[in-house]
Amino acid sequence: MKLKVVLENLKKELVIRNYSKNTIKNYLSVIRGFSKYVQEQKPDNVDGKFLQEYVYYLKVEKTTPILQ
Repeated sequence: MKLKVVLENLKKELVIRNYSKNTIKNYLSVIRGFSKYVQEQKPDNVDGKFLQEYVYYLKVEKTTPILQ
């Protein structure tokens, strides 16, 4: 499934569940960022260790305010 379709479906679901516009914007932004980070990986390589490395990347290298 294309990322655009996934994001549209998620946005619809979050609106239905009455999430705030800022929360929706932040969730979609985080998913886009993760998608860019993971795009070169084979699905079998995306495991708990990979996710741990991604969170480390966000906290240390990218210094995103979400995880500060």
